[in-house]
Amino acid sequence: MCKFDFPKSIYMNKKMVISGLLLFNFTMYCQTAVEHYNMGIESDNIENREEAIVAYSKAIELNPSYTKAYINRGFDRLVLGDGIGAVTDLTKAISLDQKLEDAYYYRGNAKYDLGDFRGAILDYNISISLKPDQAGKFYNRGLAKFKIEDYKGALADYNKSISLKPDYAATYYNRGVAKLKLNDKNGACLDWSKAGELGDKDAYDLIKSNCQ
Repeated sequence: MCKFDFPKSIYMNKKMVISGLLLFNFTMYCQTAVEHYNMGIESDNIENREEAIVAYSKAIELNPSYTKAYINRGFDRLVLGDGIGAVTDLTKAISLDQKLEDAYYYRGNAKYDLGDFRGAILDYNISISLKPDQAGKFYNRGLAKFKIEDYKGALADYNKSISLKPDYAATYYNRGVAKLKLNDKNGACLDWSKAGELGDKDAYDLIKSNCQ
């Protein structure tokens, strides 16, 4: 929602004429924020993240409650390796709307990159509770659980991810690693074989070193 503050005394004294001008300026203000946001989208479409960030920043300057602009700027900062900036933007978006499942997911990714694996898991939990049908969320939460040595939890998440997206090689690869940690060598080798079939050639190295 666009927000525009003006002195109450001016509005009250100038009545309809000034009121009409304020409405016109308010509309133009809203359109300008949207236009900058759309410019950011266009820059993202050609993977020009730096220009996209500039555009989203302008949109936010004009409309400080522009949640989508915070999310997209946070995502671009994450892609560019600015995890702290990403967390800041995504936290702001969440403060404006606590039902933004993608904001929690991206913030979880940023926290993961910053080494805050438990914080990442908490964000993934919320994102999953809001929209539980996305394989990538379970996969990434599995990676974070593996990092804190919760191998059973990681395995459960990889299982769920595979049930939602059974053709993603990396999930089989990492599930195999988790199974090996849980002393299920045969299961690990089967998963690495499947990963290899799906195109992950590194899986064959694990087979050679663990399954012969």
